[in-house]
Amino acid sequence: MRSIVKMLVVFALVLLVFGQEKQEPIMFKHWFDGATDALAKLEKSLAAREKAFTELADKMKEGDKTKLFVYALKTSTAHSNVRLEAAGGGDFARNLEKQAKQDFTDGNITEAKYDESMALVKKLRGIIDTKKTPTDEQKKIYTDAYEKLGEKPFTSLD
Repeated sequence: MRSIVKMLVVFALVLLVFGQEKQEPIMFKHWFDGATDALAKLEKSLAAREKAFTELADKMKEGDKTKLFVYALKTSTAHSNVRLEAAGGGDFARNLEKQAKQDFTDGNITEAKYDESMALVKKLRGIIDTKKTPTDEQKKIYTDAYEKLGEKPFTSLD
């Protein structure tokens, strides 16, 4: 019985030493996965906002004020979602950058993983900086819709 236990202990130690590659630190993995997810959500919400502006422009041509009001609200909601996703993405980018620098300095992640995380941070920040705010054309569609309704916009698009 003792020899079986000893063999199992030796086998377990061998597996620990040779059978597994070094895993990424938990917090690095958390921020990296979160930033990856935030990027996907931001891209999805940007696409939804683009669609909402296109639909709002189409409804302006129809002239039905009820439909126009509904689509203006959808556009406002889509823009709010972009702002929320951008805020979350900015937090993940900042935290990933900080964690990756620390873990790379400490030797806990490889240079390739560090480079991958910095590329993710750069891409996420680039999208946030350039696409968080609607274009001037989109802002005009939004304000024109509310002018046509005789209402004041519920949300600022800045």
